[in-house]
Amino acid sequence: MPISIPTSIAGISVPGAINGPLQLLYGNKFDFTGLKYPRNLGSDATRSHVIKFTSMKPNPSYKSEIGTKVSSVITQGGEFASATAGAIATNVKNKFTGEAAVAMPTVSEGLKKATTELANEISAADVPRQPHTSIALYIPDTVNVSYGASYDDISLTESLGKAYFLAQAGTSMLDLFNGAGDKTIEQFANQAGSDPFIRYSLANAAGKALGMNNLGDLAARGQGQAINPQLQVLFRGVGFRTFQFDFVFTPYSKEETEEVRKIIEEFKFAAAPEINPLGYFSQGLFMKVPYPFQVQFLYKGQENPYVHRIGECVLENINVDYGPNGWATFNDGSPVQIKLTLQFKETVIVDKNRIRAGY
Repeated sequence: MPISIPTSIAGISVPGAINGPLQLLYGNKFDFTGLKYPRNLGSDATRSHVIKFTSMKPNPSYKSEIGTKVSSVITQGGEFASATAGAIATNVKNKFTGEAAVAMPTVSEGLKKATTELANEISAADVPRQPHTSIALYIPDTVNVSYGASYDDISLTESLGKAYFLAQAGTSMLDLFNGAGDKTIEQFANQAGSDPFIRYSLANAAGKALGMNNLGDLAARGQGQAINPQLQVLFRGVGFRTFQFDFVFTPYSKEETEEVRKIIEEFKFAAAPEINPLGYFSQGLFMKVPYPFQVQFLYKGQENPYVHRIGECVLENINVDYGPNGWATFNDGSPVQIKLTLQFKETVIVDKNRIRAGY
């Protein structure tokens, strides 16, 4: 029998929006129709924080038109390239003949549209999807996120190579000749030998003749010097963020045991591919990719703005431990406790714009 919400309590009218302790009784509770654990998730004051996983399957009505869009881009792109090449050739000729330059062609709106549509078509994030299953769980004890960037250490000395030292040695020799004046050959030789670039280059040349690869370094060390590697840090990019969530299920009843079993099964189902044999000889050579996930942190049914957002994810690893504290089951054989570990990887790069959006 449906429960009616009273409009007054002890003669005092109750407003439509209720705050405080009565909110748990008469306010809008966490509205969720999918799978969830534990049983009091969202309806108990201690269970207001929720992490929601929604697997997304491709929309069956969606038909890819990537071939048509590729043809459109190739056709219009070819026309634009041909027109551009013709204009460049004309302007080169006019440069020598003194004629006026012709205007360069601009990218047509049709080519812009075709390129955008092709980009959307091949982007996995833009393929129309619809929710498959939603699973709401309690917030685990550890919720962290790492923002990493990839940098490489490079040596300018190694990158420039021997050509750099030879060029410097040549410059030093030229300066010595220009400023030799009335110096004797012995004085000139001593000054040339004290120049680190000349000394290093000559030692390397001698080492090459003698089959000694490190003679230049030994020569520099003899003067109390070492080659400066001139290290620089080079930014390479950022990787995809990864997330791990650990849950421990301790079913309260037979019904909750079944709910936990369904939750684990749905995670495994969404993360598994589908082998789809086509024809008589394919033998399952093609697979449909697993479903991606949307992951949200909720508080009282709304997205929590104080916790980082997570972009579209794929479920990389699932670990199910049916005896985290030793093997034990109920009378029907169902485990007393189950530990579930989920490892997700984002499919989007978190840049400055996404950081401002809460990621």
